[in-house]
Amino acid sequence: MFNAIIVDDEEHVRVGLTELIDWKTLGFKIMTTASSGTQAMDVILKDEPQVVLIDIRMPGLTGLEVIQKVRAANKKCHFIVLSGYSDFSYAKEAIDLDVEAYLLKPLDDEELIKVLSQLRVKLEEEIEQVARNKEYELFEHETWLKQLLDPKEIHRRETAHSRAPIYQLAVFKSLDKNEEIIAHINARFPQTQMVKKDDLVVLLFAERSVELLKRVLERIARRFHVIFALSNEVQALETLPGVYRFVKTMLQHSFCFEGVNVLTLQEIQVEHSKFIEINELYLAIELNYSDVKSELITQLEHYYQATLYSKDRILGELANLQISLLQQFQKNYNSLSAVGEQDIMHQIYEKTSLQQVLDYLRKQWDAIYLQIRKSLDVNDNEIGKIKHYIDQHYADDINLKKISEIFSYNSTYLGQKFKAEIGIGFSKYIDKIRIEKAKKLLKTDKIKVYEVAEKVGYYNTDYFYKKFKQYEGISAKAYQKKHQKAK
Repeated sequence: MFNAIIVDDEEHVRVGLTELIDWKTLGFKIMTTASSGTQAMDVILKDEPQVVLIDIRMPGLTGLEVIQKVRAANKKCHFIVLSGYSDFSYAKEAIDLDVEAYLLKPLDDEELIKVLSQLRVKLEEEIEQVARNKEYELFEHETWLKQLLDPKEIHRRETAHSRAPIYQLAVFKSLDKNEEIIAHINARFPQTQMVKKDDLVVLLFAERSVELLKRVLERIARRFHVIFALSNEVQALETLPGVYRFVKTMLQHSFCFEGVNVLTLQEIQVEHSKFIEINELYLAIELNYSDVKSELITQLEHYYQATLYSKDRILGELANLQISLLQQFQKNYNSLSAVGEQDIMHQIYEKTSLQQVLDYLRKQWDAIYLQIRKSLDVNDNEIGKIKHYIDQHYADDINLKKISEIFSYNSTYLGQKFKAEIGIGFSKYIDKIRIEKAKKLLKTDKIKVYEVAEKVGYYNTDYFYKKFKQYEGISAKAYQKKHQKAK
């Protein structure tokens, strides 16, 4: 049984989760529950549960702050985040903290059961890995090197040189063509040492330059459709187990380097990029800024090439990015096709490289813009795009200065150009749009005038009253009564 705790400031959520799931059958035991982040920290540090289900927004410490503190304390703990907030910024921060899942309330019990089942397998694998590591530590400096190299050869080489010999380690996934591949390598580099380990073929070269090895291995890789991971130069044989673990990780990371046949540290050490801002991406798609979309694709590629994240984590994050993006567009554009989350997951998970995933995403982003343009007849000229942007974001805190910054215009010039093409000034156009939206809302039953003001972008109610009367000749309240009586 794996120990778990539930952290939420709402009692009915804690009780519901405790009773909703057959925890015992899934292999878990609820140790206790906590109603605040502070209380949760005390329990986690004292009892060290393997799993914590935690809400994001709570009094005192938030769920994300608890996770940060637990990580800082170097406690091994798996978190499942529960949230009533679908905002991608929360999900992105949770992903950065390496949580197991980000689940939205109200919880889908089948979804939670699926996450817990997968987590149980992961926890069992971690236990097995700990046991394997203990065994490995006992023999990695003796048995591993004896398997890899002939001790007499090591001694002869070391005594024949005034300096320590230089080695390189390479690995590739074991195939049915292993013997042919090894024969080609031995023909070029006699006395190469070889051993099979972890479903890989491990090769040890001596006194060869990385550049030469890479050139030869690239030719072999292209011929046999295989990928190699090659270490830098190594002088101390006792460090080879650690080098092996790293090149094995490099090989797993080949998913991020389509077209690269021999991965070296130089490919992995790309320039670090931060994860993209979803609002910047949203705007680039909405306004069809091809250069910005290309820059964001490159930023994503560099970000994942530098992280050494697992393939599954990368695919999961990119799938969540696309789903969150579509949901945000769906909110603002009712005519947009419904989000097919399972289809998105399937399309992304079938890709065999990061570059294929990013190409798929770019095509999807272009398709979103085409749907928007088709449904709203969006003009391609800049003023048409600005007008379209205002029509969709009239409720936001927008003004000429902000729009000028977004569209890279001088504000004075933009104001003049806008009035010349639309026929009215920028501020008046925004007021016109907001008043028309307000009129529709005021005809709706059970809505307060101040609520209408906020919904259309006026956060000063008195200012809204003034503007409404200026445009319609009567007060907003009188307009509402007039039209509700007519029903």
